[in-house]
Amino acid sequence: MSFLKLCQGDPLVSVLKDHFDASIARIPKSSIKPNLVLGYSNGKLNTLGQLDSLFKEDLYNIPAVKVEEVTKELSGKRSGSMSSSFGIKILEGFLKGFNIPSAGLAQMITKADDIAYSFDRIRSQYIESLKLGAVLGGQELNTANLSLKPFLTDSKNRLFVVVRTYQSKSFNIHFDQSFESNLELNLKGLKGMMDLDNASFNLKKKEEGGLGFEGSTYKTFAFQLVELEVDEDGLYIKEIVSDNDHKVLRENNQIPITNLSNDPVMFDIESDEQIPVS
Repeated sequence: MSFLKLCQGDPLVSVLKDHFDASIARIPKSSIKPNLVLGYSNGKLNTLGQLDSLFKEDLYNIPAVKVEEVTKELSGKRSGSMSSSFGIKILEGFLKGFNIPSAGLAQMITKADDIAYSFDRIRSQYIESLKLGAVLGGQELNTANLSLKPFLTDSKNRLFVVVRTYQSKSFNIHFDQSFESNLELNLKGLKGMMDLDNASFNLKKKEEGGLGFEGSTYKTFAFQLVELEVDEDGLYIKEIVSDNDHKVLRENNQIPITNLSNDPVMFDIESDEQIPVS
């Protein structure tokens, strides 16, 4: 599977993975939403389409997406400090996701010894697990769908549906004390390289230190998945038993949330052209 491995014990990753049972996206995307179907095949995680693409009949009872603010555990929670060289690998995905040009920024960051990152004003989108279960139990699977065939014929291929996302319009970069003391000078040079008058984001120095990048659109940077079992007769939420490596979220009606990896990683999610994402 395409991913970037992170450090064990990272504070932000630990909250996302251990507390929320969330997987982390390498490139934040607004298209990652509840009811989105993902497929794991040939070592890649792909978007396949919306939930109703799986069935023969149109769905009229697709679980409604609800929104809530998430502030206490996540907003402003910093990652652990990392070398600037490794940090740039992570930030490349963030910059791409928020449509921020990397010219000049990577060059500036290499001057720092250590960096960290965080997200502000986080919201969560989610669907109710009971309603998801009702939909899966009452529909006839479209087994003629060519994109679904690999999941019917090969058990190594896995099928998921997104049930919750964690989103933000902004992210922050934090620096070591030495670099922070010269941040105004470095920021002045950076602004000279970036066309901020025509940019789709705001760049500012944070009062508590570091740089903040804020866009106009919420981007999903972490998400919860339910794994589906599929056969020619139907589609089911996969049972997760206590003696395997997956965790069971003990809230939200105990819906079994799947962790894609026991290691802390950021996943690349690629688009599958066969079923467009609406």
